Amino acid sequence: MPTDANPHAATLHVTGDLDYVTIGPVLDAVRTLLQERPDLQALHLDCAELDFCDSAGLSGLLAMHDMTETEEVLFHLDNRPSQLDRLLDLTGTTEYLLSDAAAADSSGLG
Repeated sequence: MPTDANPHAATLHVTGDLDYVTIGPVLDAVRTLLQERPDLQALHLDCAELDFCDSAGLSGLLAMHDMTETEEVLFHLDNRPSQLDRLLDLTGTTEYLLSDAAAADSSGLG
């Protein structure tokens, strides 16, 4: 669940696998967070303890990006393990999923 004291940013920690079995609750947490925090400007998904991400997990990450974009909330994938970076590279989704973080870095937001 969210761990930031900042009223305009929240961090969700992902641990273990992000796959067909686990993606539903993560998506539910993002939906709930977006509904309960209308002042949110940035959502950080901390992947430091992510062990595995399959195609369902990737689909969930894309859905999270779309949900946050709809709400005009910047989406960040923080502390990505190398296996996640490889998956994003292989699927051509790196630029799409990381575009919010790059924009925030260049503007000083995030």
